[in-house]
Amino acid sequence: MVDRWFNTDAFAFPGNGVLGNAARTIGTGPGFANFDVSLLKDFRFSERRFVQLRGEFLNLFNRANFGLPNGSRGSAAFGKISDTVNDGRIAQLGLRFVF
Repeated sequence: MVDRWFNTDAFAFPGNGVLGNAARTIGTGPGFANFDVSLLKDFRFSERRFVQLRGEFLNLFNRANFGLPNGSRGSAAFGKISDTVNDGRIAQLGLRFVF
């Protein structure tokens, strides 16, 4: 997916048993954006009885939301993003009868 989310050369090994000088939360991951839409239409038979036609679309624009980069310094995958967080687009239709 993404081979180098941040500059991995900026991190050096401080030595065995030595803590580095970087803060615990110095990096940020990719953002998350999701757009869900529902469309509803009621068909009334009386005041209390109706049929509702529903269309629901999750992640409408099918945007890939990437996970966090690998933070294990020394690993071959250091700085690499290898997964996505959410599913692809999901569309579902439904029919509801209220009586």
